[in-house]
This record gives sequence, structure tokens and C-alpha cells, in this order.
Amino acid sequence: GMLLPDSSWQRQWPDPRIVVQELERGSNKLKTFQEDASKISAQRRVFVARLKAVVEARAATEAVSATTLLADALTPGKRLDFPLVTEICERATSDASELAQVAETLEAMLQSQHLPTRLKVLTIANELLYDDSACQTLASKAAFLNVDLAEHDPEEEPNMALELAAANANILASEISR
Repeated sequence: GMLLPDSSWQRQWPDPRIVVQELERGSNKLKTFQEDASKISAQRRVFVARLKAVVEARAATEAVSATTLLADALTPGKRLDFPLVTEICERATSDASELAQVAETLEAMLQSQHLPTRLKVLTIANELLYDDSACQTLASKAAFLNVDLAEHDPEEEPNMALELAAANANILASEISR
């Protein structure tokens, strides 16, 4: 332990070498504490900077509208995964004007001659059915009530993907019109 004054000091002075050693040991501990505090402060600055970057990136991502996400998702060759479908639907259903724009875009793209685009539209529309206002909005669009994916050359071979998509479209139309 550290040398502390007591009543015996009045009779005998402590050895100065021991006092100097104790002072040096205390000084070293203070230096170590200051170094540790400096490291922690630097780590805190790095953490705050990283957190700020994450918050800004998230805000920028959230600033992208559902319509913008939808347009990007419907780009030919772009993969449509479940998290993206969910994100589009959540953003669309959180704002009535967004929902109207998304429904208009979906209705227009349902007329596309590109089957994968039409399937993406049906996938997103199916997910939107979980929201009452979205369902009503889609029901106001005639294209969703009369989906015809079977527009193909009758001389072509039957296409299983097209038939499944047509069945999906019919189910969607019946769900919307309920």
C-alpha cells in the first residue's frame, strides 16, 4: 500500500527514498490512467463518427421513395427479393400519394410485354394486398381486375411459367375484387 502519514511521524521522519518511490509509483499510475483515458476518448470519437455515417446512410436510404425503389426493381435483369418487396410495400403504404404512384406504376407495367416484369408486378401487388388501403387502391385499377398473361402466339408451345403466372394473376384479381 501507499505510505500515509501517521502519528509516528512526529517522533521519526519517514525514509525519503520510500517517499520518492511512492510518489513515482503514483505518478506512473496517473500517466497510465491518462493514456487509457486518451485511448477511450479516441475510440469514442471513432465510434461517434461511424455511428453518424450509419445514421446518414440510413436516412439517405429511407429518403428514396417507394416509386423510385419500384422503378429500380422493375428494371429488366434486376433481381426482386423479398426484403425489397417488403421495403417497397412498407414505404408505399405509409403515404397515400406514394401508394397512388406505386399503383399507377404497377398498373402501367402490368401491360409490359416482358413477362419477368409482369411477374414482378404481380409479386409486389400480392404483397400489397395485406394492406386494406392498398387493396382498395389496386381494386380501382381495371388492369388488376382483368389480368391476361396468356397473350401469346397460339402456335407457340405451351409455357408452364406463363400458365403459372396466369393462374397467379387470376388469384390476385379475385383477391382484389373481394
